[in-house]
Amino acid sequence: MNISKLFGGHHNEAHPISSNRHKKIRYVHQALEMRLGKNMADQVMKASDVKYLDLQNAYIHLPPAVKQHTDLIFMNAAMYLCICDHLPKEDAYQIMEDATVKYSQPIGNLLDKATRLPGTPKLFMRIFQKLLETSFNTEAGFVSKYHEKTASAISVDITSCPYQKYFTLAGCPELCKIACLSDDACYGHMKRVEFKRSQTLGRGGTCCDFRFRVK
Repeated sequence: MNISKLFGGHHNEAHPISSNRHKKIRYVHQALEMRLGKNMADQVMKASDVKYLDLQNAYIHLPPAVKQHTDLIFMNAAMYLCICDHLPKEDAYQIMEDATVKYSQPIGNLLDKATRLPGTPKLFMRIFQKLLETSFNTEAGFVSKYHEKTASAISVDITSCPYQKYFTLAGCPELCKIACLSDDACYGHMKRVEFKRSQTLGRGGTCCDFRFRVK
């Protein structure tokens, strides 16, 4: 499963952000329109195109497994850094955080509804485990240590993460906290599958300790 194809939206390669119809990008653009007006919002998104392509070119030799994540990392970094050229950093961060929550919460609500059906909690566990194995593995830049991996429980510590690494290299390590927030919004509302995490790398912890358990 390619993460960038799943969450990256459809766009013109020459204008990867300003032409992108992904909901989160639309939410960012809407917030900018309210703050800066449509013309300036459009300019910020077009500047984000250039910043994104610059970041992609700077890391053009990354392996595909890592690149599926950096596609998203650099897209978010480019928007944020270009917004910072026009608004205080705190305001830019809030726009990115709000857009992430607005995009992720419906996914969380959908997962909650889906996992209430008979048999679906363990199906979710199988799918999530497959996602970890195929897209959040060593080849993709993650270092993980499993403590439990069964049909009804997953306990894994992620001790190295490309989101932390490449947000930092892009000049905005604080955005990793928003990536962590997205996990909370997506997985934290399921009534039949418990999701716990006491720390994350993006929030200054020594690992991201993912704990899932079927109730």
